[in-house]
Order: sequence, then C-alpha cells, then structure tokens
Amino acid sequence: MSCSNSNRSERLVKNSPSMVKALHDSCYVVPELNPRVIQDTDPVKKQAWQEAQVRHENSVKNQKHFNESLMKKHYEKIRGDDEAVASENNTRREKQKRFHEDIRTQMEQNVSAPPTALAVSVVGRARQALP
Repeated sequence: MSCSNSNRSERLVKNSPSMVKALHDSCYVVPELNPRVIQDTDPVKKQAWQEAQVRHENSVKNQKHFNESLMKKHYEKIRGDDEAVASENNTRREKQKRFHEDIRTQMEQNVSAPPTALAVSVVGRARQALP
C-alpha cells in the first residue's frame, strides 16, 4: 500500500466518522527513520540539550543554596530565641531570689528593730528599689 495523497484522502473518507487513522496504517515511520523528527545525534539538538541541562543544574544549585541559607538563618534565630528565653528566665529567678532575700532581711530587722527605725528602713528600701 503506497502513501500517496489519494490513498490518504480515501482512508480519511473511509474513516470519516472518527477521522482517526487505522492502526495498521503503512505511512507510519518510526521516529528514528522519520526525516521530520530531529534526531538525538543532531549537533544543534545536542547543544540545546546541554545548555538546557546546564541551566537546570544552575537553577537547582541556586535553589539549594537559597534553601540552605534560609534554614541556617532559621536555626540561628531559634538559637537566639532560646538564649533570650534562658536569659529572661535567669533574670526572673535572680529577681525573685533578691526579692525573697529582701523580705527575709526585712522580717529579721522588724523583729529586732524598734518601731521608728522600722518605718525609716522600709521607706529607705523603697527609694533604693526605684530606678
């Protein structure tokens, strides 16, 4: 069966309801033998393929570098936040410890001091605590 235009039109008329070529169509040429298909051995295609591959590898490398720097900044921020929280907790504990020690010393002074000295002591400590 030859592949001329008349045969093609006859086949299309014969298959007109679906307009689909028959599976056993003899005009089919495998891609390796089809002159309209750009072959893998074509130097222009090889060069275009290599350039596309280099572009892709560069974009992957850039994305990887961006992701790594983003995660590094994220981990540094977490570490900084942990240090800030630990510092705040230590400051709070020290402040509570000083407060309890001040209360304890005031209570000891209240027991042993006369009433007039007590008023002066409390007012003096309050003024010292103010910034």
